[in-house]
Amino acid sequence: MGWNPVGFHLIDLGLLKRAAVRAESELATQAASTQKVPATSQIATNQLASAAAIYFSQTNRGHLQMPSKNAEPTRPEPDEHPRENINQQAPSLPDWRHWRESGGQRMWQAVLLSLNVNATAKDRDSLKVNDPAKYAEYERRCKVAIARYGVHEQLPAIAHPMSGRMIRERYVLFDRFLAFARDVGWDGLEAFERGLGFAPVAALSDSTVGMSTEITKGWRYDRVRMGALLKLLEDVARGTADGKALLHGGQISLIRVGQEMANIIDEAAKAAAPGKRLAGYGADGNRKSLTAARDALKDV
Repeated sequence: MGWNPVGFHLIDLGLLKRAAVRAESELATQAASTQKVPATSQIATNQLASAAAIYFSQTNRGHLQMPSKNAEPTRPEPDEHPRENINQQAPSLPDWRHWRESGGQRMWQAVLLSLNVNATAKDRDSLKVNDPAKYAEYERRCKVAIARYGVHEQLPAIAHPMSGRMIRERYVLFDRFLAFARDVGWDGLEAFERGLGFAPVAALSDSTVGMSTEITKGWRYDRVRMGALLKLLEDVARGTADGKALLHGGQISLIRVGQEMANIIDEAAKAAAPGKRLAGYGADGNRKSLTAARDALKDV
């Protein structure tokens, strides 16, 4: 079989070097001998001689180099088209059907939704990179919600398996959180309201606010309590209720006022539908609402 130089570069370099040395030795031996060598031996010798010629010619040109044990491993060339950083993408808009059906999530997620930003960690990080001003508002709202959590009536402490260790990871109900956001006066809640299926406050008139309106329970609770408080003040002014009984130590007793409000609400519910009782309007709940209202007045 004849010598084929094509594909020769696939041969191990060490083997090639030994073949070259052997070829030189064979040629030297034949030159010194006057005996005729067999044809097969001559063919092998010619192949070895060709190998030697290729080896030395390529080595002199620098094309063939023996690997060094101390040589550093080769590193891949940098990608000319690196994958785009996900944080460079603008945050997504919320999938309102998903969030509406969930009913609630962690507090920081509810804050993102109040800003019309999809409530995922990826979108939160993207907001930080692409809109620092809006991200600053997100952080501000988180601090407000954390400060009022478990204190404001619309942010009760809820034991839920989805809650995390940090306060901003506590579970909140979206309808209650929206009522809280309205109460503290956050702007730009229209998308939050529409996304959750609640009517914006600006679209409601006094004649449409009632038990069947498409409005959050938390907001409706405040309206009903306000009505009960007005009825109590009216009774005191007319003399049909003892105003002194609402005092304790010369100051208004919120628990007593809350109890009277509960009685008024209970009577109104029975008048509207005999035997009907409303949940969520107990004396303690009313007291907490009055406490939050008094604190809010101090912050004006």
